[in-house]
Amino acid sequence: MELLAVREVGPELYNMVPFIFAGLSVAFAFKEACSTLGRGTTFIGSICAAYVGFAFEGLPMAVHLPLTLLSGALGGALWAVSPVF
Repeated sequence: MELLAVREVGPELYNMVPFIFAGLSVAFAFKEACSTLGRGTTFIGSICAAYVGFAFEGLPMAVHLPLTLLSGALGGALWAVSPVF
């Protein structure tokens, strides 16, 4: 067994990519002094996601879950952008 065989490294790289991009996004935001990241965006995003999750009943899971996640992300993003305007 080789130390760095492609078969062993490939899955590890595949699993590392989301963590690398998440770390880069936070590092970029803090380098640019984006102080709106924090508890406020998380709170507003979770409130929006909870509202959509409870308000829209009877949808199939394939529609309901992405809609809830998208509303949470959009709510948090709008809250984070609000100091710009």
